[in-house]
Amino acid sequence: TLNGLDRFRDVAVTRLSVEHGLASDTVLAVQARKNGSVWMGTVAGLQEWRDGRLQKNVFPTTPPTGSVGSILEDARERLWVSSGLGLFYLTSGDSIQAVPEVPPGYVHAMAEQAGRTVWISDQNKGLFRIDANRIQLIPWSTFAGRIARALAVDHDGGLWLGFVESGLAYFKNGRVERSLSAGDGLADGRVNDLYVDGSNAVWAATQKGLSRVTPSGVQTLHAEDGLPCGNVQWV
Repeated sequence: TLNGLDRFRDVAVTRLSVEHGLASDTVLAVQARKNGSVWMGTVAGLQEWRDGRLQKNVFPTTPPTGSVGSILEDARERLWVSSGLGLFYLTSGDSIQAVPEVPPGYVHAMAEQAGRTVWISDQNKGLFRIDANRIQLIPWSTFAGRIARALAVDHDGGLWLGFVESGLAYFKNGRVERSLSAGDGLADGRVNDLYVDGSNAVWAATQKGLSRVTPSGVQTLHAEDGLPCGNVQWV
């Protein structure tokens, strides 16, 4: 949040803020790791919560230039970090490795595919695909100029993109295989988040509701159907 981080455990809420050692009260991203720690991206760097306490600021930066806006842990337990200074990853030993091929920019989302490919949505540059041996940039013109705010990999190896402008696209084998909009029954407005469930259905949280996408069609819930509000932020 803009006023720190709230920790929920057994209903009780613990607030972490600058007063408790947090680098900044403005927290932009949170990532739980397999080792039980939680990493927080703030406008002043990257910080870890481990063993019940805040650790040192691993990636100190000067706000707002170095704001950490997106974090992802991959299958190799590397922690990918996007900031205004560029793209980096931390190894299991927390050494920092830069990825100079990806220039600094505003990253909306990151996702991993099959333990070998990392996808990165950069607002101005396009969609980056990072494999072991190459980095590919796919321009937003591939998606009719729309910019992806949310990414999710499904169980068939395809990538779902949810756009700032509204709508979804399914990208696989180097091309768009499916596109969905409000005309197909999808909740309209900016796509805030995407989630692929165990049945390979895709859930899309948007400004105007919550949609569930399957090969057979789209089901959508709006505020008038019982949602607490129309603008769904996460799923």
